[in-house]
Amino acid sequence: MLRIKALDEPREGQKAFEAFDMAIYSKSVFGMFTGEETTVTLEVENHMVGVIIDRFGKDISLAPVSDTHFQATVNVITSPQFIGWIVALGKNIRIVAPDALVERMREEIHRLSEQYK
Repeated sequence: MLRIKALDEPREGQKAFEAFDMAIYSKSVFGMFTGEETTVTLEVENHMVGVIIDRFGKDISLAPVSDTHFQATVNVITSPQFIGWIVALGKNIRIVAPDALVERMREEIHRLSEQYK
């Protein structure tokens, strides 16, 4: 970066920058991966509510589904990092919707099962 100098041209992207909410964006992104944002429904054991709120914030939909579980509806970038996060939480959480993501999770579980025979 040699010979850097300021230009006498107007800055581009000012409106986009002002409209960008880093807090909302960071709640949906896992790691450095980008992709399509998807609304995901998770079924989670009640004792994990703090994990969900820590990751996605308080402005998410939470609804009880039984005495032991609740559903969380969140917007995420469905990257490999997100899939890994779900796997890491083990039996405490499962993806309920959308169907395409449930199928993607099944494929990943199968791939891992084959990898560790």
